[in-house]
Amino acid sequence: RISWHAMTHDDDVAEGDLHGRAMPVLDNDDVDALARAVQPILDEDDAIRAWCTRANVERFLRADRGNLAKATKRLTDTLKWRIAERPETKVCAACIDKDLRSHYMNFVGWDRKGRALVFSDIGLAVDKSPSTNAAHCTQVLELLEPNLRPFPNDQYVWVVDFHQFSVYDMNPSVASACLGFFAKCYPE
Repeated sequence: RISWHAMTHDDDVAEGDLHGRAMPVLDNDDVDALARAVQPILDEDDAIRAWCTRANVERFLRADRGNLAKATKRLTDTLKWRIAERPETKVCAACIDKDLRSHYMNFVGWDRKGRALVFSDIGLAVDKSPSTNAAHCTQVLELLEPNLRPFPNDQYVWVVDFHQFSVYDMNPSVASACLGFFAKCYPE
């Protein structure tokens, strides 16, 4: 059973700044500089160029609190990863080839502030492998990202149900596999 908390800290934050840490105003010169810094990579690949919209450039700059050097490294690394892995073309092989119940993490709609809502039930997931869990997370985020709304709602809320959660579910490698690439490649 899910228990919804009626009011969060977010409710105390101004409407334009949903989580209290977002940078509502970015320096346009920095956004342009970040876009120019990755332009050579974009010139090599049509799919990467299509993915790297101004909104995505802004998300990466926001994620690094306006630090142009850090955002340049993160975005450059992400673009290289996207070229090598082509995550937009991947599907979760465990769910497709083995068992549709392999993972239980899905985009389920929008919260009342317009942020994407992802729901997971760790106890229902049949597959506990770190690599296939990371692949499933990638699939969900790749399907979700093109539908993210404009800032400040270009984030998602992830609700995790721990019903039937047990020691068997406590492999730290699963969290490490997912959180590592969240931090690098999905700066929501």
